[in-house]
Amino acid sequence: AMKASGFDNNEIRRGWAAMRYGIWRIDDLIAAWRTYVFAQGRWHIYEYEGYRPVSADITTFWRFRLKGWSGRYFNGLAEHLLKGVGLGIVVDVGHIDGHRLPLLRKILRAHPKDMSQDKLKEMILDWLARNLDDKEVAVFDAGAHISDMQTANVPRFVLRLAKNCTARRNYLSQNKKGRPPEYGSLVRPLTRKRKGKTISASSPDETGAFTYEERPIIVHCWRNVVLTNHKVAGHHPTFDIWVFFDPLYIEPLVLSTNVALSAESTFKMYLDRWPVEQVPLSAKQMLGLGRHF
Repeated sequence: AMKASGFDNNEIRRGWAAMRYGIWRIDDLIAAWRTYVFAQGRWHIYEYEGYRPVSADITTFWRFRLKGWSGRYFNGLAEHLLKGVGLGIVVDVGHIDGHRLPLLRKILRAHPKDMSQDKLKEMILDWLARNLDDKEVAVFDAGAHISDMQTANVPRFVLRLAKNCTARRNYLSQNKKGRPPEYGSLVRPLTRKRKGKTISASSPDETGAFTYEERPIIVHCWRNVVLTNHKVAGHHPTFDIWVFFDPLYIEPLVLSTNVALSAESTFKMYLDRWPVEQVPLSAKQMLGLGRHF
């Protein structure tokens, strides 16, 4: 990468030596890189209805035999926690000549006294809560939950939900008999099966459709719902649940957001989560860690 950027062999060797033996701060390097990118004037950030996506994720450099290391993170292929070096990554999402590309904004190391995945997630959400601008929206995958966002006070988010997720209405249904209810009625976005029985999905508040890359996307929406453990009360933070039925995929996409966005903008903003994956994929190859895949 440095050779392709015009550095000669001596400069490249000095650069690598400085990274390996020198004293530096990653925040300073990221700030210098962002200044350089903005000065070029070619990278342009994405924006939807005035809001800009900020994508965050946890990545792990797997080190199964690293001695004296306590960090363990979930591996999807192994389906359990494995030893590795975990990092939190935050990027702005934009494009150069129509190609969607991330721009690094923050790298967070695992806490030295608690290298758990939950602690690192907590650190990422805390950083987002303190650093999002008024027109920025945190975009996160299924590794976090709505309760995590609310606990960390993340002001605006778009978040992927599990297919069997549920929520509640923040008002009481009419009940003439029995004990007065304390919880709103349950909202179930998708039909599911349990113990051989089919549990029907709740009727959506809104339905619609839009076209994306010449595909018709069918949309269902439930407005102003709350977490299932919340009783009806005016002080609870509410959110919307969107379900997108895309003919390109067998399973529908289930998203939640606390931002007043249209269905198409919510859908596109979540797609802007994926560029955050490019950063560790490129880094692992350049560091010679491709075999760790």
